[in-house]
Amino acid sequence: MDSPVRRRRLLRAGMAALATAGAGCNRNTADGPSPEPSGSEPRGPESRKPGARTDTESPAAPTATPPELPFDVPSREDCVVPRRPRPTPGAGFQPREYPQYASPPDATSAAAYAAAYEEAYRFNSYLDSEANADTRQLTVDADAEDRITEETTDGFLVGVEGELSVMQDGIIEDNPVVGVYYLGPGVGLRGEIREPTLYEVETLRSITVERSRALYCQGSRDEGPESDRGST
Repeated sequence: MDSPVRRRRLLRAGMAALATAGAGCNRNTADGPSPEPSGSEPRGPESRKPGARTDTESPAAPTATPPELPFDVPSREDCVVPRRPRPTPGAGFQPREYPQYASPPDATSAAAYAAAYEEAYRFNSYLDSEANADTRQLTVDADAEDRITEETTDGFLVGVEGELSVMQDGIIEDNPVVGVYYLGPGVGLRGEIREPTLYEVETLRSITVERSRALYCQGSRDEGPESDRGST
């Protein structure tokens, strides 16, 4: 009799504790406002000099400058697409096809492309380097995080996270996967972060991208040698 299948889930880091906010109340004195000191000038609006600024007026806030992109975006002339994982069928699995790049992207097509690319990339990477005769199950499910999908000057930043599930030796492991994308009209980039989740990320402009690599260069159909661009 086969031994029962055990499932081992690798918990995601970054679960924040719930914080409670205290409420305060304003207290008003029962005696009313303090009387004007003798000999002082009246404090009403009529005492203000023309053009004078009151203490309650604040100077205009400076215009905020948007943070720079977390990617070093190459020009189209310098853009090179490294070799993607393209494994041969093995361990009873067929490799995934990479999605077609939509250029120029919009918010919907950028999110859909990033999620589909992440699933194909992670599946093919595992099949290419880690799958063996004992691999009985291999699935990847990923979704774009709408709350941090952000439009840039000429493209979109998209964060994707999900799980890669694999069964070997009767044990199923659920591994978190995270990918970060810049998708523009002529260049598309993918990168990774150290954290296994996007849970605590408020804006993709604030993250540090590692292993950044081009996945689309307009006008280039060939893939170059396996290499990373802008690794940190």
